[in-house]
Amino acid sequence: MRPILLFYLFCFIGFSFTQEEDSTEFIEIIEIPIIDGLYTIDNFPAPKNVDSLHSTIITPILKRRIDPHTNLIYCSSFEIVWNGIREEILKEEVMLNKTVWWLEEMNVLRLNNSVSEKDLVKYVGFGKDSIFPRFKEEIKAKFGFEVASNRSFLNTDIIALSFINKELEYAESLHDHGRYFGYTHLYNVKPQDTTVKLWDYQGPDSYIIQIGMKDENEELFLVKMKTPSTLKQGLEEVEQRLAKSDWQQLGNGSLLSIPKIRFNLIKKYSEVEGRVLKNQIPNTKEPYRVALAEQMIRFNMNHVGVSLQSSATVVEEIFAIPNFRLVLQPPFMLIQKEKGKKSPYLVLWIENDELFLKHED
Repeated sequence: MRPILLFYLFCFIGFSFTQEEDSTEFIEIIEIPIIDGLYTIDNFPAPKNVDSLHSTIITPILKRRIDPHTNLIYCSSFEIVWNGIREEILKEEVMLNKTVWWLEEMNVLRLNNSVSEKDLVKYVGFGKDSIFPRFKEEIKAKFGFEVASNRSFLNTDIIALSFINKELEYAESLHDHGRYFGYTHLYNVKPQDTTVKLWDYQGPDSYIIQIGMKDENEELFLVKMKTPSTLKQGLEEVEQRLAKSDWQQLGNGSLLSIPKIRFNLIKKYSEVEGRVLKNQIPNTKEPYRVALAEQMIRFNMNHVGVSLQSSATVVEEIFAIPNFRLVLQPPFMLIQKEKGKKSPYLVLWIENDELFLKHED
């Protein structure tokens, strides 16, 4: 079985000269799928354009309002490449001839360091610097993936690429219940088992679940809460709740039911494609336009994990641990981050079951 959390992100932004006669060809310079064989891993469904879904949105920033009955997905790969263009090429804020709703917020964000170097491949530069070949070579060397596309870039093209790969395992495997996973009432919670921690339980509609990872530098939180106005507000509320409370163990006989989530989505940021860059590019007087801005997100969460030795708090009297019935149903928030880092690299607001696993393959 594959590890439970398979998290692959690919993000591409390109700029090309507006005056080039063949600049329209640049729009199709990256073909999806770009990673050879990626779509067959774990029987993943074919990639879908997120715009084809009825109730799911991908957002480039956390400060995006949460619409009623709509799932919201944020991952940091787009922010990473946008920051790269701003800091490494332009040396100033990105300015377009026509603004977009998230541009002002993106320009004031500090550099995103949500992902460690071991899980990230990022390149920003000009076509003449062999950015794309180097990008492909590092992905193969670091993660073992073959990049299928052999398209070439003009020497003058500005290219920004990022690829995040997270393959994470729970500290202890949880029970498989078809389209759900967790603990059943019959599960005997061992005194030393702290795979699942319960934070700030305020009732069946307000609590935080943390699932321990084999890699102790990774953190996964599932949060049952009232709908915040934005993802950013929700994250701040969760941070405050964690800071003021302590975790407790699930008691013997507790029920924990978590829906399996799996999706394979592509987002085209058409709102910036075709926009002319007002910034002056160093060493050239020619204007640039945004030719292509895309993001791919593949995510899978299920019950699979591996057993290991872990530092755990030993509860002296297991029968003093209260029983809980935790059935995680929308709405709830999923937060994936590296320990010690303020910024998460993945945040999901789940408002409906559109991203749930519909059947067990």
